[in-house]
Amino acid sequence: MIYDSKILNSKELEALALTRTELNKIGVNINQIARTLNTQKEAKIDTRLLKILENLQEALTLLRNDIKMICHTSQGLLK
Repeated sequence: MIYDSKILNSKELEALALTRTELNKIGVNINQIARTLNTQKEAKIDTRLLKILENLQEALTLLRNDIKMICHTSQGLLK
């Protein structure tokens, strides 16, 4: 985790929430690309590209989850 016990201020929490939203949008785009590539039966698709897209999606998921945890932890400490 990025922070162990730091309480984030409201601007930092808002920035993280916006970052998480943008990461989600990137993830949606990656899924759309992968889905399109998978449906093109005639096209020769490098399996390495699909693996890269899969790895990117996994990394984005981890980042979004970490950001969510940081925001929830900070909000809990503020109460």
